[in-house]
Order: sequence, then structure tokens, then C-alpha cells
Amino acid sequence: MHANWFAPLLAAGALALAWPHQDPVSGTGAPAAARPPTEAERRAETTRQMLGAWMLERYEHPTETVLPGDVRGCALVSEGYIMIEFHARRPARLPVGEQWVMLYQSGLYQWLFESDTRITCATVLGHGNFSGDDAYEAPGTPKQFDIEVGKVNLVLSKPDGVRLVFNRLPPRDKLSEDTLMRMEELRALRGQR
Repeated sequence: MHANWFAPLLAAGALALAWPHQDPVSGTGAPAAARPPTEAERRAETTRQMLGAWMLERYEHPTETVLPGDVRGCALVSEGYIMIEFHARRPARLPVGEQWVMLYQSGLYQWLFESDTRITCATVLGHGNFSGDDAYEAPGTPKQFDIEVGKVNLVLSKPDGVRLVFNRLPPRDKLSEDTLMRMEELRALRGQR
């Protein structure tokens, strides 16, 4: 009699253990660790990696040679916004001899994902003179960048073949001794006025 009472309970327990458990987040039968990340999870992780301040390491152009010392720039990425600014110089032959022509591009853009590896931006405020003349970008002017992001690098590639390669800047609490010393000197000068 006792064996008959215990058998259905054992069968129910075995069935419960064998039944696939449902992941509370995805609602699927696969546990979270076993399933691939969703599009939203991949994009959230990419956004997390993109956030912060970046220094332009290289400006790569498909048809022009640009020396590393001739271009400087930075990017600041927050959720939904990216600020990009860079300055370049290139030699130009003028009637008075060879001189440097200074070029710049600066802008604040709203951004969103078009795919896991591409963002679409809309100009909030932008201007530059890479075309040879000072030009302002109308608000809402679209831009696209393919993105590659890692722990210390951010690469933005434009459809025309230009690549902007950035290195992550250190957080404020990890500034170099030289930078901290210059900041203290500035504070001291302001205090003397």
C-alpha cells in the first residue's frame, strides 16, 4: 500500500525535473545563458561600450595620405548623442610659397542603431570646411557610420571610405600626473587674480 502511494509522487517529481524550465526574461524554454542575446541586448551592450570620451588616433582616407600628426580630434558619446570634432592640416601651394591649410569638422548629432554594426545620425549642430568653404549642416542632416567598438577602440567608418579610429580616454580619476599638474597650475593662476 505504501509503495502505491509513493510511486505517483516520484513520477510527478521526475516529470517536473525533466520539463524544460522557462527563462523569466525571454519567456522561452531555454535558460538565459544558453540562448543567443537578443537584438536589444546586443545593442545595449554596444551602447555601453561606446559611451565615454575618445581621442582620434587615426584618420584614414581612401584616396589621400593623411599623416597621424596632421589630424587631431575627439568624440564624446552619450546615450542618443555623439559629438565629433577633428582638425586637420594639409600643405597648399600658394603664390607666397607652401603653407598649411587648416581644415575642421565639428558637430553634435543624435544617433540610433540602423543595425548592430551601423548607426544613423541626424545633425543637431554641425559645421566644417573640408569641402574648401565654410559650411553649416542643416539640423536633421543625415550621416551614417559603420561602427566597431572594443574595450579601448572605437572605429567609425563612413560610406565614402573615411575611417575615424579613436582610443578611449582615461576616466577623470586616472589622468596622468602631467595633466593633473597642469590643472593644478591653472587653478593656482586663477586663485591669484
